[in-house]
Amino acid sequence: MNPSRNELWNLYTQEKSQKIRNQIVESYLNLVKQETQKIKVPVGIEKQDIYQFGVLGLIKAVDNCDPDKVEKFEAYASIRIRGEIVDHLRQYAKHSQGVSRSTLERIKKMERIKNEIEIAKNDKVNEKEIMDYLNLNEKEFSKLQLKTLIYNGMSIDAFYENPNFEKKVDKTEDAEVQMLEDEKKKEVRFYLDKLKYKEKYVIDNYYFQHKNISVIANELGVSEARISQLHHDGINKLRLLLNNE
Repeated sequence: MNPSRNELWNLYTQEKSQKIRNQIVESYLNLVKQETQKIKVPVGIEKQDIYQFGVLGLIKAVDNCDPDKVEKFEAYASIRIRGEIVDHLRQYAKHSQGVSRSTLERIKKMERIKNEIEIAKNDKVNEKEIMDYLNLNEKEFSKLQLKTLIYNGMSIDAFYENPNFEKKVDKTEDAEVQMLEDEKKKEVRFYLDKLKYKEKYVIDNYYFQHKNISVIANELGVSEARISQLHHDGINKLRLLLNNE
């Protein structure tokens, strides 16, 4: 008779043997299958590869599990499995330059308009001019810029929308995709702490709190031109940090 999961965990806590660990891993392989089924397989990667990434995450989950929290292991393991898959796919994205076609089109359009205006007026364009050309309000524009920042940092969302993938996912209906986007936003927030105080303040309040430039300038007691410079410096630093992660 095969030992139960609880018995295996008790044995593993006492012995830490690889044989028992492997038995525990085998008993939870259904979690890997569940997470693997949520991923849309990109060209160049086999479904089995994604499964193996998930198994690696499961092994790490077993190795790092707190013996006092075994009853919550499935939830913990699912996060580690998903995280391992995401990490490997993110590396694939960086290597293959995968990016959402619709997002890329919007980014290119914004850059094209920016360049056209600067050439026409022989001067740097301001955000208000770009918003007018794109017919966006300030909140919509800040969201687009945040997505540009996220995708420049290789968002894992590319694996759900790129036309080279098996299916397109409606992000409004897929909680998993939204969660992964939220993870990337959390990653951006993490790197915000590496910026200077005023750079961090501007980025956080503009992109996440959706305050306009004049309000932020008033709060910091500086000019709007200074806010634009802090915004520019902060964004450039974040891009470097995200691309070098």
